[in-house]
Amino acid sequence: GHLAAMAGLTAYAQCACGEGDVSRSLRLSAEETRECETVPLAFGQKISCRHSDLKDGRLRECRATQNCVSSSAVRVPERYVPPWSYEGSFEDRQSDPRAAWNKLVQTVTFWPEATVKRVDDERLYLRAEVPSFIPGGYDDIEFLMKPDLKLCLASSRSRDTIFVFPFTTPLGDNDSNRKRLEEIRQGLGGAAV
Repeated sequence: GHLAAMAGLTAYAQCACGEGDVSRSLRLSAEETRECETVPLAFGQKISCRHSDLKDGRLRECRATQNCVSSSAVRVPERYVPPWSYEGSFEDRQSDPRAAWNKLVQTVTFWPEATVKRVDDERLYLRAEVPSFIPGGYDDIEFLMKPDLKLCLASSRSRDTIFVFPFTTPLGDNDSNRKRLEEIRQGLGGAAV
């Protein structure tokens, strides 16, 4: 069920770990409890989160226990992917932000299995969903162009995170989020910074 939390407080998703009354807590911030749902499973639990749109004009960071990679994950180095430079490097050698933006939108729109959910031409923000490595789930991919820096920030995150008891480390995604962004970057001809 949904976790309830007051602003400034931290909620905990409790799980029985199978050995007596021992339990572990997976810590969620108050903001995450508004956006996430914890679902008990016979073998563990699933945390489903829907993070849509930007937060304070930026891509959201990745939680340490989330199958996610992002240019904004500077606090979680293993989840970090560098932004892409599009100055003279996208396929058509475009350094014009609008031309690079249009190429990105076109590439993601025609990417296999991707469904574009939002294109914000004013903020140069794009969000799409793709089938997840986790069966039946979806991953969100997001892109934010920064014309002043000639960079494209990128993020790919699984909506569902599965924890198998007694572990508090999530099941991995076979690095599918990182591989997906790399394939899109290569398809564009962008250079990682």
